[in-house]
Amino acid sequence: MLPVTNLDKIQRMLNSFWWGLKSGSSGGIKWLRWEKLAMNKEDEGLNFLNLNGFNLALLRRLLEN
Repeated sequence: MLPVTNLDKIQRMLNSFWWGLKSGSSGGIKWLRWEKLAMNKEDEGLNFLNLNGFNLALLRRLLEN
């Protein structure tokens, strides 16, 4: 399982990519919360990857084989 700190770092990198933030700056427009972006399209989200859920799904698949 990937440590939560690593998942948080990756999540911050994804956020800065989508919102155009430079490291250490406080600017940029935050259009939606990440939780909303990660929701399914059926639930009015944008279906972005939820890293924690993806990590758990990969572990489950690994244990099944």
